[in-house]
Amino acid sequence: MTKKCFILYGPTASGKSKIAYELAQELPIEIVNMDSVQVFNDFNIGAAKPDQSVLNQVPHHLINIVSVPDHFSVATYLEKLNVCLEDIHSRHKLPLLVGGTMLYLKAIMDGGLSDIPLIDHLQRDQIHNVLYSLTQKQRYDLLIMVDSLWAKKVHPNDVQRTLRGLLVYFATNKQLSSHKKNNKPFQFKPVLMAIDPIDRPWLHAKINDRTCDMIESGLIEEVLSLIKRYPNDLDHFIFKSIGYKQVLDMIKYDHDDCALKEKINAATRQYAKRQMTWMKHHKPALTINPNQYILKNIKEWVISHSN
Repeated sequence: MTKKCFILYGPTASGKSKIAYELAQELPIEIVNMDSVQVFNDFNIGAAKPDQSVLNQVPHHLINIVSVPDHFSVATYLEKLNVCLEDIHSRHKLPLLVGGTMLYLKAIMDGGLSDIPLIDHLQRDQIHNVLYSLTQKQRYDLLIMVDSLWAKKVHPNDVQRTLRGLLVYFATNKQLSSHKKNNKPFQFKPVLMAIDPIDRPWLHAKINDRTCDMIESGLIEEVLSLIKRYPNDLDHFIFKSIGYKQVLDMIKYDHDDCALKEKINAATRQYAKRQMTWMKHHKPALTINPNQYILKNIKEWVISHSN
């Protein structure tokens, strides 16, 4: 029988962690992180990690498992995830993946990754800098020239997949369409539970509340501490994640903190919008309105789908 894993995904600040914690109080659930920032040690407030009291009450996995200056690829995540889920199943517990990193979700839903070699972030940034100087039409026309098979799968206005095809070609000198699936696929059947905030003003208010909480909880102080701890690694992609980037920019350009909250809010709203666009690519088995849900109903649904 195929082993299952439940996935609770949705836009940032939509209440994923809260619902997961509530379910874990009622069911034999262990939570598995699906957020690309929370895997890093020392990045706590800006990553919105669960506080220690929550971690003490409910088992959490794949949090604080890597440190700067190391990087953490999607392939590494899948490898560790397979091991983690096998361990949870061996103890007759239900694994619940929680997060909003859509690249992780896509890899899971695709059943694994292709054999594309890792592309280091410096090379990625260099290629992207050139590609971003072009219009989308120019990029798509270029994609047709270098990888027509991939271009046929991509809508001319799909910036992300166009960039992906061009990045792989110019970084590896091999067409994305020629790569094959990895021999080590994702080994579990995902059961999707999507948090879909129908009320956008509600989500924006939640984003604002979380930003205020982060700043009041010491986000600026955390970034100052991280600068001292990792002075030679400020170009690491983790420092470009939302919250950390805005505070770093404030410090770097000697700005006051008056506009900090709005800059974080604006970046978070844009990110949430991108997440919700990604979510349309996957059809969930259960959709949850975070502004109006009954925990008992979700619990019963999970039980009925766990066999």
